[in-house]
Amino acid sequence: MARWQGRMEGLVINKIMEQRQENSPELKKLIRDNAGLFWYIRDDKKENLPHEVVIEFILNYGNIDSCRRLFEILGLKYVADIFYEQVAPGRRINYFPMTAHFFDLYFQRNAYGVPPGKLIHHYYS
Repeated sequence: MARWQGRMEGLVINKIMEQRQENSPELKKLIRDNAGLFWYIRDDKKENLPHEVVIEFILNYGNIDSCRRLFEILGLKYVADIFYEQVAPGRRINYFPMTAHFFDLYFQRNAYGVPPGKLIHHYYS
C-alpha cells in the first residue's frame, strides 16, 4: 500500500464525519459501551461516528447484546439497508465471510420477511 493511501482514506472518513449530524444519546451510549471496537478513532470523534461505521463494526466485531441494542436504536430495516449497501456487488466487503452470510440470511428473514424456503444464498468472499 502506498504511503499516501492511508492518509487519503483517513481524510475521506474525516470529511464524512464532518458532514454528519450528531448521533442520538442511545447510540452514543452504545458506542461508549463498545469503545474498544473503535480503538483507532480519537475519543472526541467516537460518539458521532457515521451510522455506516457503527453498523459495520458492531455487526463484525460486537456481541449479540450489542447487535440487539443496535437494532433497537436504529431499527432492523435501516441496519439491513445499510448492510446491503455495504455488501453490494462490486464493492469491497469489510465483513468476515461468515458474518456477512449470517446477517444476509438474518436480514432476509427478519427485516424483509422472506419465508425460510425462499431465502437467497449469496456468497461473500
